[in-house]
Amino acid sequence: MKFSTVAGVFDQVEQESSRTIITSLLAALLTKASAHEASVIAYFSLGSLKPPYLGAQFNLAEKSLINVIALLLGHSVDVVKKELKRVGDLGSVVAQYTWGIESSVLSLIDVERSLHELLAMGGTGSQDIREQAVVKLLGALDPVSAKYVLRII
Repeated sequence: MKFSTVAGVFDQVEQESSRTIITSLLAALLTKASAHEASVIAYFSLGSLKPPYLGAQFNLAEKSLINVIALLLGHSVDVVKKELKRVGDLGSVVAQYTWGIESSVLSLIDVERSLHELLAMGGTGSQDIREQAVVKLLGALDPVSAKYVLRII
């Protein structure tokens, strides 16, 4: 299943206030997914990569993510900060722009794998490596998909 499909449903859920409709949207998505994809979707819908009892710390501060977004969009850090203040979260900042990707070909499992690799990065100089990995991942996604990946991170 393409990650853009999952992100599209998440976007519909975000716009919806009816719990019945939200449940229907997520149920329809889960019926199209394999067992592994369904578990990934469940965790992603909670804004997490893993179950809460396992924890997942990406060790990327907001300042680092602002740098990533500025690099991705080709804007200054000040422009990104101003936009962040206006819209409220980094995912929404990214969703407003385009960077040449109309539709992502990355699958849900590709995104999960990339996030697990990001989570495993550590050691000296790993901050720069993490930031480069996030830029690469977001650059391969459409804006709506990038919005939800940032929210997970």
